[in-house]
Amino acid sequence: MKLVAVSGPPSSGRTSIILKAIEYLKQESYKIGVIKFDCLTTFDNILYEKVDVPVKVGPTHILVHYNPSDEEAKTLLVQIQPTKQ
Repeated sequence: MKLVAVSGPPSSGRTSIILKAIEYLKQESYKIGVIKFDCLTTFDNILYEKVDVPVKVGPTHILVHYNPSDEEAKTLLVQIQPTKQ
């Protein structure tokens, strides 16, 4: 499985970049999934579902153990929103 992590502050374009990457990767016949974690609220899952990409949303301690099945993605695009320090 290949893993790509996309990180950045709120409103920096993470979702837009991932959606463009999905467009390209689908043309290359990749099976794709998205994990979005450490976010308080999101509607991004709706955007990913519109392009027929499975998405998991939740806190890190739950999603870090997610292992996609053979029917699911072999390339995961991970969206991370760093916490303020």
